[in-house]
Amino acid sequence: MADDATTQIANHYKKLFSFPSLKTGLLLLIISCIFLSLPFYHYADLNLLPFVFLSFLTVILIISYVDVFLTSFSPISSLRRIFFAILFQLSPLLLFSFLSFVINLFTLFDFDTFLKMFIFWAFFTFNLRYFILYAVFYQKYLSSFIHALLLPFFLIVLLELYFKNTLNLPIVIIALIINLIFSVFISIYIKFINNVGLSLLNVSSFKILSSYLYAWVCSDPTPLENLLEKNSVESKIETYKIDLVNCNKNVSLVIPGIHPGPFSPIGSYNLPYEIINFYNSQNVNSMVFHSPSSHEVNLPSKYQTEHYLNSLNNLYLISQGSFCSKPIKINKNKVTVNGLKFSDIILAFITFAPYGVEDLPTEIYEYVKGLESNGIKKVILVDAHNALGPIPTKEDIEDLKSCLTELIERLTKSPSYPFRYNFAQERSLVFKEIGPGGISCLALLIDNYHYIIYSIDSNNSVPNLRPVLEKELQKKGLSLIEVCTTDTHFSSGKILSEKGYYALGELSNLNHIVSMLVNMASELIDDFRAGAFKTYYCLSNLKILGRNQINTYSIFLNTVLSKVKKGAIILLMLILLLFSFFAVLIC
Repeated sequence: MADDATTQIANHYKKLFSFPSLKTGLLLLIISCIFLSLPFYHYADLNLLPFVFLSFLTVILIISYVDVFLTSFSPISSLRRIFFAILFQLSPLLLFSFLSFVINLFTLFDFDTFLKMFIFWAFFTFNLRYFILYAVFYQKYLSSFIHALLLPFFLIVLLELYFKNTLNLPIVIIALIINLIFSVFISIYIKFINNVGLSLLNVSSFKILSSYLYAWVCSDPTPLENLLEKNSVESKIETYKIDLVNCNKNVSLVIPGIHPGPFSPIGSYNLPYEIINFYNSQNVNSMVFHSPSSHEVNLPSKYQTEHYLNSLNNLYLISQGSFCSKPIKINKNKVTVNGLKFSDIILAFITFAPYGVEDLPTEIYEYVKGLESNGIKKVILVDAHNALGPIPTKEDIEDLKSCLTELIERLTKSPSYPFRYNFAQERSLVFKEIGPGGISCLALLIDNYHYIIYSIDSNNSVPNLRPVLEKELQKKGLSLIEVCTTDTHFSSGKILSEKGYYALGELSNLNHIVSMLVNMASELIDDFRAGAFKTYYCLSNLKILGRNQINTYSIFLNTVLSKVKKGAIILLMLILLLFSFFAVLIC
């Protein structure tokens, strides 16, 4: 399924470039220079040791700033990231230095041998730098190659200054040649990885990587959006809107056919807020809901999002009237369906709370189309998306279809009444899990009964939110039709939790959330207005990600990571073999 593929992509995506602070990086750099200096304690004058340490630290700091300057063309470049990149580049040399220090605690081996081996691993930093500079910044062999030489060159110059009488030029040349030979294999490794992207997506793998980094690190979605849009598919997207109209206070219930996502700041990631903002600019209040859909109907770019919003002005009236049925609830196993009828339009809310489930498949739409008869023009579905859980099983879907069939049959025969309503929206909230769309609350008065619908701009909620809220509302004489989340992805990809986001109630106190929601609804029931409704339909021609592209990206990431690991193991064995050959030469 597409959602499985999306989960894999998100899990890989959120692991990119998660570094501690600059202070931590500097502290680790100082510790690294201590490790580099320690072995020289056994061979050099003790008074010389602080100077060796300061020299290593100075050289590495200078190289860090030079690296930042030379890569300043890329917004990915920063001193903090360069620090950690250099720490990685120095890691084999640091390991060798530490092991040498430990060995020398028990038995001192020849300084000449130690220095030659140190030179070998100092040159090896070139290969790691070459790979990182190519992958993250240049995507050009020559530029990466020349830039990578700076660190080993300055390390060798530093050794020459302190130990010029000990350095053996032929050995230095041999160490350099061996590492340059290894760089040929690094180049082959790079090409090997790049070919995965070229074969699957017609774009080099490291081009895709850098576009991900631009989006995640720099909040610049353009490169990645260009790639996604290039491989997107044309599609016709259905959106439904129910306007509750009154001469003083109108509100639009919007059920977009677009799924929020894929992750911040790409495409339709913040769609619910964008829709609310779009209607606010027209002085229209709106509540946005989540339709049964998956990430395959994500928009790939901000351009497509704007195109979608503009298309919402092209609406077709389906039905209108001033009567509404009382809500009906149908439950089977994990599934609960709540619905009400606006004359010949049925609005149905689907929830799996408190059991929980992920996005519902679009096949549900096709199923209910076959049930639109006997005077029912349209069944509009809302995925309440209000309880964390797994992807729905086949049994879940069959239960859902059974519930929808019964609901529609009963609503078709249900009497209708004049209705009154009131609406409120709160967007200045302290709950970290809620996006800029805030909380919307609709209160309905039907046949002297009070009913409440919520739409919360959050990505899902904890499973027990709905049952707790329902009980608290009942104490106030209010009946909950549904509490929905929009499935916004306003923070997805920015949060390093297992899911990549926090559902409502995971960070904030549940009782505080419920209390706020109950108070919000209670304030609405004192000022109901007589209402009528108008139901609209919009068909938008858009480019969407599509299931094939999501699956392809998932395959791409899995394939690349597999080849990266296998290639890294082969390269590790090769460098150890080359080092063994070098050790034989110098002994």
